[in-house]
Amino acid sequence: MKHKRLNRDGWGFQYYPYYQMRIDCDYFHGMACLIRFTDGEANYWETPKAGRIQVTGEGMTWLELIPDNTKRVITVKYFPDGTYDEERASYPKNFCGKYRPSIWYVDIIEGIEYAEDGIAVFIDKYLDVIFTPEGDIKIDDRDELDQAHATGELSDEQYTDALTECDHILRDLCFDIAKTNTWCSEIRELVEARIAAGEEITKCRDVLQLEKHHFFRRLDKMNRNVFFILGCPCAGKTTVARLLAQKNNMFLLSGDERRFEYYKHADKAKHKYMTMDASSFWDWSLDEMVDWERGVISEQTPMIIEELNTLSEERDLVLFEGMMDIKYLLSVADRDHIVYLTVDREICEKDFFGRGDHNGMLTAIMNTEDISDEEKKRRTEIRRAAAITAFYEDVQSLGLQSFSRKDISSPLEMTYKIEQYFNMA
Repeated sequence: MKHKRLNRDGWGFQYYPYYQMRIDCDYFHGMACLIRFTDGEANYWETPKAGRIQVTGEGMTWLELIPDNTKRVITVKYFPDGTYDEERASYPKNFCGKYRPSIWYVDIIEGIEYAEDGIAVFIDKYLDVIFTPEGDIKIDDRDELDQAHATGELSDEQYTDALTECDHILRDLCFDIAKTNTWCSEIRELVEARIAAGEEITKCRDVLQLEKHHFFRRLDKMNRNVFFILGCPCAGKTTVARLLAQKNNMFLLSGDERRFEYYKHADKAKHKYMTMDASSFWDWSLDEMVDWERGVISEQTPMIIEELNTLSEERDLVLFEGMMDIKYLLSVADRDHIVYLTVDREICEKDFFGRGDHNGMLTAIMNTEDISDEEKKRRTEIRRAAAITAFYEDVQSLGLQSFSRKDISSPLEMTYKIEQYFNMA
């Protein structure tokens, strides 16, 4: 039987916030775990009644429950809070509270163990029960259970116990799905209250190992004297950062100016995107270009943090302007020292090649002698689209302060607003 860790790091989820706690109340006694999907593509399954159902993706939350004296792991896969997929026409109206489940997936298990890093591990006994708010109910992987019994991996008693537990799940959870939803929502409220009160993230071995590295230090001094101006292309980051740095005697570190220096220190074993063979770059799709742009910034962010750590010890005030992996940055820097500048996409597209470094891209394309004018136009459009798409961030969901270029009359006014936010004015 397979051993599966409840933080789901076997599925690549180990860097998502994961909480693991014991809950004891009138209506639940057992283990409760919660995973927040801070990023990732949406993935879907198909069911007869609900149709296409989302199971993973940015903003979703998984609640995993292991009630005492049962042989089950109940996973409730919730939509982002307060939302659901409106294409699901039969989604029950009485499910439309803050926490709205997309699907339940119940693993039948042999038992629970704990790994050396404290993560709970369940011993999977193959058989699963899947059900949706719309009333889909499916008993899954019965063939795997039967095969494990036939080969002697499961004894007669273990086989019978799995079938009995399946019957109990159908009775306890699927007979009245609305009641199950209410019960799960009440438990999630308890879990969320514990998290809001300071329950710590349960760290897996990968994260614990990373935290030993100085890239992940949260330095009090860095939090006090390092500030960040991030933003999408053409939002005015460089102009405003220079004004702010000059006015407040800050050391300015520009991501664009350091970008190629970081490339010199790229390690093929660690930096997939910075060391990628780009000889066929112009054959890449838009999605591939966007993925590469984001990947490079993600790989360079720890290098930027390392440099800022050093500068924070040498300088009184330090200002960074440019692009960074924002979720990574929030793990090491003070949220109140970060602002994000935005601009309408139409303006960004219009002004994109007017910037010095971007104009160099345009010049290189136009000076390429062995391609047609049509190909030059295609390259110009896809290069601009990739760069812009890669760095448009939904910063509101991350709780960051943003300023829009269209709402502010001049760089000086923008500088003053940022000074006020940073308590420098």
